[in-house]
Amino acid sequence: MIETEPDQILEVRYSLSESSNEQIVLEWAKPVDGGAPILGFDIKQSVKDSNVWSTLTVDASLTSYTITDSISGGTTYSFKLASFNKYGSSPDSSILDVTAGQAPEQVQAPQVNTEDQLYVVVTWLAPFANHASI
Repeated sequence: MIETEPDQILEVRYSLSESSNEQIVLEWAKPVDGGAPILGFDIKQSVKDSNVWSTLTVDASLTSYTITDSISGGTTYSFKLASFNKYGSSPDSSILDVTAGQAPEQVQAPQVNTEDQLYVVVTWLAPFANHASI
Protein backbone atom coordinates (compact mmCIF):
# COMPACT_ATOMS: atom_id res chain seq x y z
CA MET A 1 0.00 0.00 0.00
CA ILE A 2 1.25 3.47 -0.86
CA GLU A 3 1.25 5.81 2.13
CA THR A 4 0.04 9.39 1.66
CA GLU A 5 -1.19 12.37 3.61
CA PRO A 6 -4.54 11.88 5.43
CA ASP A 7 -7.93 12.26 3.77
CA GLN A 8 -9.93 15.46 4.18
CA ILE A 9 -12.02 15.83 7.35
CA LEU A 10 -15.55 15.46 6.02
CA GLU A 11 -17.47 17.51 8.56
CA VAL A 12 -16.69 19.94 11.37
CA ARG A 13 -19.54 20.60 13.80
CA TYR A 14 -19.93 22.64 16.94
CA SER A 15 -21.62 21.74 20.20
CA LEU A 16 -24.57 24.07 20.70
CA SER A 17 -25.07 22.96 24.29
CA GLU A 18 -21.42 23.54 25.28
CA SER A 19 -20.73 26.73 23.28
CA SER A 20 -21.38 30.18 24.75
CA ASN A 21 -20.44 33.85 24.49
CA GLU A 22 -16.91 32.97 25.63
CA GLN A 23 -16.22 29.62 23.94
CA ILE A 24 -16.97 27.54 20.87
CA VAL A 25 -16.64 23.76 21.08
CA LEU A 26 -15.67 22.16 17.75
CA GLU A 27 -16.17 18.46 17.00
CA TRP A 28 -14.99 16.22 14.14
CA ALA A 29 -14.39 12.59 13.22
CA LYS A 30 -10.90 11.32 12.46
CA PRO A 31 -10.33 10.91 8.72
CA VAL A 32 -8.61 8.00 6.99
CA ASP A 33 -4.95 8.38 7.92
CA GLY A 34 -3.34 7.64 4.52
CA GLY A 35 -1.46 4.62 5.90
CA ALA A 36 0.66 6.61 8.36
CA PRO A 37 -0.55 7.71 11.79
CA ILE A 38 -2.15 11.15 12.07
CA LEU A 39 0.18 13.37 14.09
CA GLY A 40 -2.24 16.21 14.82
CA PHE A 41 -4.91 18.59 13.61
CA ASP A 42 -4.59 22.20 12.48
CA ILE A 43 -7.61 24.29 13.51
CA LYS A 44 -7.79 27.45 11.42
CA GLN A 45 -9.90 30.31 12.79
CA SER A 46 -10.97 33.65 11.34
CA VAL A 47 -13.54 36.33 12.03
CA LYS A 48 -16.05 35.67 9.24
CA ASP A 49 -15.15 37.40 5.95
CA SER A 50 -11.89 38.86 7.34
CA ASN A 51 -9.67 36.45 5.35
CA VAL A 52 -7.08 36.57 8.17
CA TRP A 53 -6.61 33.06 9.55
CA SER A 54 -4.81 31.97 12.70
CA THR A 55 -3.81 28.33 13.17
CA LEU A 56 -3.80 26.26 16.33
CA THR A 57 -2.30 22.75 16.27
CA VAL A 58 -3.84 20.15 18.58
CA ASP A 59 -3.02 16.57 19.52
CA ALA A 60 -3.96 13.68 17.23
CA SER A 61 -5.91 11.98 20.03
CA LEU A 62 -8.56 14.74 20.03
CA THR A 63 -11.87 14.78 18.16
CA SER A 64 -13.16 17.94 19.85
CA TYR A 65 -11.59 21.16 21.05
CA THR A 66 -12.82 24.18 23.00
CA ILE A 67 -11.82 27.52 21.48
CA THR A 68 -11.66 30.21 24.18
CA ASP A 69 -9.03 32.70 22.98
CA SER A 70 -10.44 35.86 21.38
CA ILE A 71 -14.07 34.67 21.37
CA SER A 72 -16.61 37.47 21.72
CA GLY A 73 -20.38 37.05 22.02
CA GLY A 74 -22.32 38.03 18.92
CA THR A 75 -19.30 37.67 16.59
CA THR A 76 -19.37 35.12 13.76
CA TYR A 77 -16.22 33.04 13.35
CA SER A 78 -15.14 30.75 10.52
CA PHE A 79 -13.32 27.48 11.20
CA LYS A 80 -11.68 24.87 8.99
CA LEU A 81 -9.59 21.87 9.98
CA ALA A 82 -6.88 19.77 8.42
CA SER A 83 -5.11 16.68 9.74
CA PHE A 84 -1.49 15.85 9.07
CA ASN A 85 0.89 12.91 9.18
CA LYS A 86 4.55 12.46 8.22
CA TYR A 87 3.64 12.87 4.52
CA GLY A 88 1.86 16.21 4.83
CA SER A 89 -1.52 17.80 5.45
CA SER A 90 -4.95 16.84 4.25
CA PRO A 91 -7.00 19.36 2.30
CA ASP A 92 -8.88 21.76 4.58
CA SER A 93 -12.38 20.77 5.62
CA SER A 94 -15.26 22.87 4.41
CA ILE A 95 -15.69 26.10 6.38
CA LEU A 96 -17.95 26.10 9.43
CA ASP A 97 -19.37 29.49 10.45
CA VAL A 98 -20.43 29.84 14.09
CA THR A 99 -21.81 32.87 15.91
CA ALA A 100 -20.61 32.91 19.51
CA GLY A 101 -23.63 33.02 21.76
CA GLN A 102 -26.02 31.29 24.05
CA ALA A 103 -29.73 31.36 24.77
CA PRO A 104 -31.03 34.64 26.23
CA GLU A 105 -31.77 34.80 29.93
CA GLN A 106 -35.17 33.72 31.20
CA VAL A 107 -37.68 36.54 31.60
CA GLN A 108 -38.46 37.32 35.21
CA ALA A 109 -42.04 36.95 36.42
CA PRO A 110 -44.23 39.73 35.03
CA GLN A 111 -45.76 42.30 37.34
CA VAL A 112 -49.49 42.98 37.15
CA ASN A 113 -51.01 46.31 38.08
CA THR A 114 -54.77 46.31 38.62
CA GLU A 115 -55.10 49.66 40.43
CA ASP A 116 -57.29 50.99 37.67
CA GLN A 117 -60.41 48.79 37.62
CA LEU A 118 -60.86 49.35 33.84
CA TYR A 119 -57.82 47.47 32.59
CA VAL A 120 -54.77 45.45 33.62
CA VAL A 121 -51.20 46.61 32.99
CA VAL A 122 -48.59 43.84 32.67
CA THR A 123 -44.91 44.84 32.74
CA TRP A 124 -41.62 42.93 32.80
CA LEU A 125 -37.93 43.55 32.53
CA ALA A 126 -36.33 42.55 29.25
CA PRO A 127 -33.62 39.89 29.75
CA PHE A 128 -30.08 40.17 28.45
CA ALA A 129 -30.58 39.69 24.70
CA ASN A 130 -27.25 37.94 24.15
CA HIS A 131 -26.07 40.17 21.33
CA ALA A 132 -29.14 39.50 19.14
CA SER A 133 -32.72 40.65 18.87
CA ILE A 134 -35.31 38.75 20.85
